[in-house]
Amino acid sequence: MKKVLSIIIALLFLLSLASCGTKSSKSSDSGNYSYNDPDKLVYSNERLALYTVSYTYRNNKQSIKDEKRTIKVKVYEIGGYIDYAYDKDEKYAQYDYKVPTDRLNDFIDYIDENDNYSNKRMTIQDVSSHYSITDGQIESLRNRLQMYQERLEDPNLTLDDQLKIEEQIDELTIQINQLEARQSYYNEDYNYSTVTVYYRYKDTVNPVVRVIANLAIYLGIVLMIAAPFGIIGFVIFMILRKKNKK
Repeated sequence: MKKVLSIIIALLFLLSLASCGTKSSKSSDSGNYSYNDPDKLVYSNERLALYTVSYTYRNNKQSIKDEKRTIKVKVYEIGGYIDYAYDKDEKYAQYDYKVPTDRLNDFIDYIDENDNYSNKRMTIQDVSSHYSITDGQIESLRNRLQMYQERLEDPNLTLDDQLKIEEQIDELTIQINQLEARQSYYNEDYNYSTVTVYYRYKDTVNPVVRVIANLAIYLGIVLMIAAPFGIIGFVIFMILRKKNKK
């Protein structure tokens, strides 16, 4: 009996250690998430993080129309804008909103207060290292560009050398522009987080009514197909009947 109790106590002790280990690993990401409120993102200036949130609404057409209007008003109110919109389908719509990152938590709180959505997804992409690498590449390319520009001022250059240097300058300028465009993308997505809302319209028709309507449609199709054969049959029957009377 004592051995059994010892084994049980040992197992409980190991389980408590495992749970402690799980908690510590979860809190190690607290720079990105707030585990006091796991449904809320934490905005921090220490890292260059890109925040993405998505919601899915499943409701009838009128309710979704009201949701779209209230969300749109809130986006404009906090200084955001609509980046993409698809709303031409009777069953599906999608809106991509750009929301100021420093107001993202407020916007999430606003949507969560209504709690009308069916699904929510939140992701964080830390691009601090990518940004630093890009910044270093730009600096290096600018130094090379300056070197070629200075060489181009040499009065002793031949025409062939001058053309080669100009070609190098053009190539470096293109590379710098591409890297600066990437940085602009990071800055834009850092300052304005993306919130995507998917709207899926529910069918408000009663299932029994829909079945009856479908049966009526199929019956009508069958009657339309069978009608010509019925008419032909009726004509043949009348002809045979007249012959029998004679």
